[in-house]
Amino acid sequence: YRHTLVLTVRGDGKDIPAFFILGQYANASYASGRRPDPGVSPVSGMNLEMMKAYVDHLNMYVEKPSLLLLDKLSSHTSKKTLRYIESFQTINGRQKFVVKYFPTRTPFLVSPLDNSLNALFKKNFYRYDRSTLEKKEKSAYLAWREVSNENIRSYFDKCGLVGKRRLKTLEEEFMK
Repeated sequence: YRHTLVLTVRGDGKDIPAFFILGQYANASYASGRRPDPGVSPVSGMNLEMMKAYVDHLNMYVEKPSLLLLDKLSSHTSKKTLRYIESFQTINGRQKFVVKYFPTRTPFLVSPLDNSLNALFKKNFYRYDRSTLEKKEKSAYLAWREVSNENIRSYFDKCGLVGKRRLKTLEEEFMK
């Protein structure tokens, strides 16, 4: 069975808990917990509804306008998703999320997660018992919590992705 774990990092190293998407299948047994209720479509990963739920999750941990870097998965780029993301505002009425997409076929080259932090996460994750669905989900959360805020902050500092530069300057540098 396939499940999706969405890991999110902030340049300042502030911890954002992982977001777990339980993979569901129409032919799974009810006892497995992987079969959706009657009349409900199975979830096989990040789709529009899961993307909205993820943005709601993310919204709980973000107060200031923030750059949200995404790959070009269809659930990330749909107009409905973009409108939903852009509907969030800060307390003073500014747009909370500014969405930028990794250029096609490049996330593995430039993504902070792909270049550093996923390896730390996976090293932790594979140490835990993942023999049942409950243990697998718990392992994912525990493994992500072990990636320290200092690891995250240090990675962003070393790559020049954060600092005292204006958001526009960071966006321009990123898009180069």
